[in-house]
Amino acid sequence: MSDKINTTTQNLTPNDVNNLSKDPKNVMYEYQFDTVDRVKAVNEVEYLFRECKNACDKIRKEHPEFCDNRCRKKLMKDSTFADFSTTHPFFFKFATDRNVSARDMRMAYFQLNLKADVEAGRLSQDEATNRMKMFVIEECKNPHAPLPNQQ
Repeated sequence: MSDKINTTTQNLTPNDVNNLSKDPKNVMYEYQFDTVDRVKAVNEVEYLFRECKNACDKIRKEHPEFCDNRCRKKLMKDSTFADFSTTHPFFFKFATDRNVSARDMRMAYFQLNLKADVEAGRLSQDEATNRMKMFVIEECKNPHAPLPNQQ
C-alpha cells in the first residue's frame, strides 16, 4: 500500500521560514553558494586540468591500488588542486576519473581551446558552439583523428 503525499508549493518570506524551522517535524536546509576569489582564465584552467591529470597518473603509478576518491584526497592535500576542485569541480573530477577515455580527454581539451578562442576574441560564442558540434560529429565518425589545431 502506498500513502499519497499531498504537497503544495508557495513562496516564503524569511519570517515564514523562521517560523517553520521552530517545528521539529520540519527539516530545514540552507543553500550555500561557493564563492571564488577570482575567475580563472581558460588557459589557467587548462594548465591546472593538465597538471591535475598528470599528478593523478603519477599517484596511480605509485599506488595502483588507489581508487579515484583516494587519489583525489591525496591530490587535495596540495592547495592548488584543492582550490581547483572547488572552482572547477567538473574538470577536477574528470581529470581524476580512471574511466575517462582518451577520446573524452580530447573533447575536453578541444572545448577548453574553443573557450580560449572566445576569450581572446578569435571566435564568437556561436562559432565556438558550432565548431564543438562539428567536432563531436567528426569525433564520432573517426575517434582517432587529430584535433583540428593539431593537423
